[in-house]
Amino acid sequence: MADPVDRSPAEHFYFLAWEYAEAAKMVAPNPQLRTVAFYLVCHSIELSLKAFLRAKGWAMGDLSDREQFGHNLDNALRQAEQAGLDEFFQTHKDFRDFLRVFHISYENKHYEYPLVFEPLDSLRSQRVLTVLLDGAESLLAQTKRSVLRTEN
Repeated sequence: MADPVDRSPAEHFYFLAWEYAEAAKMVAPNPQLRTVAFYLVCHSIELSLKAFLRAKGWAMGDLSDREQFGHNLDNALRQAEQAGLDEFFQTHKDFRDFLRVFHISYENKHYEYPLVFEPLDSLRSQRVLTVLLDGAESLLAQTKRSVLRTEN
């Protein structure tokens, strides 16, 4: 009998990614909630990329394996591109650059656990957040058809 977790369809990832993106849009205008907004948008991007990979046949065990995949957004983007993401989603250079910078803080859970010193704090501007939010929304919109038509 297959592991029930391994039967999680791509759609579940996709709809959860959409919820995180919507929540990020709600809190993004408030500068006092900037850290939360960055976490929400990064989590949305992670789930969107995993939805795409799941739709392409990746096993749940591979998507959740910390050694192979983890929460590394840069790696997730590269894996998704190798799986054909660029057929559906054209990555904006700023989005890719910011994702490469912020995946470190996200992967290391800097948005979930307080640190005495956050070296990337000066980069967490509204402009960067807007680029990431726009990228997350575009990723969801452009991969929707590919992800939601699967039976995984």
